[in-house]
Amino acid sequence: MASIRWLWKYAKHVKWGILLTTVITVCMYVSNISIISIQQIIVDDIIIAAAYDKLFSIIVIFTGVVSIHILTHVFGAYAYVGPTKRLNSKINDDLMRFIHRLPVQTFQKERVAKYVHYFSSDIQSISIFITTHLPYIFADIAAIIFLIYLIGSKSIFLVLIISVVSVLYVILVYYFQPQIQNMSKVVQDKKSEHLVVVEEGISSTREVLAFHQMPWEKKRYDEKFEGYFSTVMSQGRLINKQLFMSEPLKWGALLLVLGFGGYLVILDQLTLGMFVVLYGFSNRFIISFHSLFQQVMEISQNLGYVERIRRVMEKEQIKDGDISFKEDISEIVFEKVSFKYTGSLPNVLKDVMLTIPAGKKIAFVGTSGGGKSTIAQLLIRFYEPTTGKILINGIRLSDIRLKDWQQKIDIVFQDPFIFPDSIRTNITLGRHNISEEQIIETCRRAHIHDVITSLPNGYDTELGERGINLSGGQR
Repeated sequence: MASIRWLWKYAKHVKWGILLTTVITVCMYVSNISIISIQQIIVDDIIIAAAYDKLFSIIVIFTGVVSIHILTHVFGAYAYVGPTKRLNSKINDDLMRFIHRLPVQTFQKERVAKYVHYFSSDIQSISIFITTHLPYIFADIAAIIFLIYLIGSKSIFLVLIISVVSVLYVILVYYFQPQIQNMSKVVQDKKSEHLVVVEEGISSTREVLAFHQMPWEKKRYDEKFEGYFSTVMSQGRLINKQLFMSEPLKWGALLLVLGFGGYLVILDQLTLGMFVVLYGFSNRFIISFHSLFQQVMEISQNLGYVERIRRVMEKEQIKDGDISFKEDISEIVFEKVSFKYTGSLPNVLKDVMLTIPAGKKIAFVGTSGGGKSTIAQLLIRFYEPTTGKILINGIRLSDIRLKDWQQKIDIVFQDPFIFPDSIRTNITLGRHNISEEQIIETCRRAHIHDVITSLPNGYDTELGERGINLSGGQR
């Protein structure tokens, strides 16, 4: 139920798009039913009755209905595009915001390729399901109810046949739904693991070649691919098993309708035209019910995607403070701050007492692992103290609004991340209000202007993936 509520929360953002697509789909089904109905008039009232004077008017009506049917097909294909894009963007934005609020220790336990897979596959599948499959479910239900009425008005026995088929379909749905949902989640998890190995293999190409470890890398790839491929094949076998049990129901019901309808025609209890219509209605009903069955199976599969996204969005977030902080920083105080990265490891910091006044340059000097970087990461709130507290102008750091604090502090990491873009973009980092003079002056102060201008394209030099086109010192 939690996944259903999650789906509904996002479906509300595009409810009018879903309604429009549903209306167009219903019109498409109604026009299809009308085409079947006109066939009875053509057979009974024109061909058998030899009333060919009515043929032109019926052809005009038939052409009009077919035109409507074609138009609903065309517009139906476009109606969901806009809502799908908006919904995809909405879920993307929400997931990205959640990821940005994950504690660093949580984020570092996952692989980048897993998160990429959420954005490139899971969210897209969920968006298409909400904006496309849900309208078809509503339209199929409406078509089934309408067809039961039409068929029941001509033959109760045919309705009984259809009812038996419906019950069997419901049983199949109940049986297969949890299996398909669980298998879908397993397949996506295995695909994520496979993509992680692919991403790592591409990123580490230089090292793999340098140390002649191509066979080792291929073995890692083959093992993960085999795991993914095996689960895909298992999913395929499950789907084939479901089809093996559902398809005979569809064709068996149509054979019963065909046999019983033909028998009524022989007894002159049903006209040939009405037999054609009833067979067409029954066929349309079976198709609609089969489509509804498949859509319900899609629900199971997409609930697997939803479960994966929910697992990320329901993880513990960095707690935001509620105190606005616009003033200048006068001092930073550590009061008996202790910290360890996990419960099983020893303290990196223990009962640190420290006051950092404004306007001073402070250096922390010590051996590797002594806690220098840890202090910086506590200050930018990548981590929270295990015990003790950090005070900013007497206010506990965790009580200050995160957005306000982020505007007060900057950090240059020991291991820089270089975006695969120009030097200019890496320096401005998306800021468009910085002039060329400011960029050059900043680089002069950092003593890197001469290095940059010595490169072929200066500030417009493309750096490549993780700055591969630069030397280690230049990075």
